Amino acid sequence: ASLRMRRPLCPGDHLRMEARVVDEAVDAVGVRWCTVDVQGLVGDVVHSTLTARVAVAGPEGVDPWALGPDRWRP
Repeated sequence: ASLRMRRPLCPGDHLRMEARVVDEAVDAVGVRWCTVDVQGLVGDVVHSTLTARVAVAGPEGVDPWALGPDRWRP
């Protein structure tokens, strides 16, 4: 993940988060990996950005949290 704080947040600011999935792939084990871009906005001004890669259940219903260390490939 990469987080970038572009501007300070102040008490009373209303932070709105927007996110979108920009990529997804299923690995050999069956875990679906999604790359998500997130923006934190105050009004229309971007204050923070984040890109994260997250594991979610794959198309076969593979639960990434149930995998043992020998099958976990982040």
